[in-house]
Amino acid sequence: MFKLQYIFFVVIISLFLLQPAVACECDLEVLEIEYAAEHADVVFIGMVHSIEDLEENGRKKVTFRIMKSWKKPLPYFIHMTTAAEEVDCGFLFNLFDTYLVFASGADDKELSTGICTRTHLLHDEDEDLKYVHSVLKGY
Repeated sequence: MFKLQYIFFVVIISLFLLQPAVACECDLEVLEIEYAAEHADVVFIGMVHSIEDLEENGRKKVTFRIMKSWKKPLPYFIHMTTAAEEVDCGFLFNLFDTYLVFASGADDKELSTGICTRTHLLHDEDEDLKYVHSVLKGY
């Protein structure tokens, strides 16, 4: 009987000590296309050339081949980072897929993106792409 009470006590205490997992929370305003296009430092269409885990900080380095950029010119290849997991607001890119990316950073060597941006897999009749074409200066 004592053993059963002890197990029950340990389970109850463990439930109180458990911290809820902190998930990524996005401000809904930043998900609006107008806000995303205005506040991103660069917007581009790029194909994922490589993905590398940066184990020391829980991030991934994604290399893109740039097909078109807006807001400022970019080199033919760029590297950018994102958190390794969606729970940390990271965007999960797939090798060789083409994306419309909204990224921020001091320069093209420090760019980053995540799920709290309008970054997404490029598709036919992409409304975000139509908006970007009509509003932003392209390179």
